[in-house]
Amino acid sequence: MKKAILTLLLVAMSTAATADLVIVGETADAVFYIDPTTIHKNGNFPRMWRLENQKQRNEDGRMSLLILSEYDCKEERSRTVSFSEYSESMASGRMLGSMSTPSSVWVNIAPGTANAALLRAACAR
Repeated sequence: MKKAILTLLLVAMSTAATADLVIVGETADAVFYIDPTTIHKNGNFPRMWRLENQKQRNEDGRMSLLILSEYDCKEERSRTVSFSEYSESMASGRMLGSMSTPSSVWVNIAPGTANAALLRAACAR
């Protein structure tokens, strides 16, 4: 009985955690989600958590990534601050790897891409 209650609680918690996610873009390979409540702006450099859900498992077994990105609204570029890779969709299953050191490399964002939609969402506030 305790196991069933614990399972129900975990399902309820995971559903609540993904309830605020908004789809902001899609490619042939992935769907991109954000939680607008995670956008924190520091001048022209907002940070935002995003979820990248792969449509097919990659060769390492990854199905999703949870990524903290920083955006340069003026120069229209982004960089990864940290990320975690997961074996299942929606950042669930086993964590396959992670990185917590901000990248020093900024990537220019091309107009009309999924990354451009993420930039607009981060810089809109």
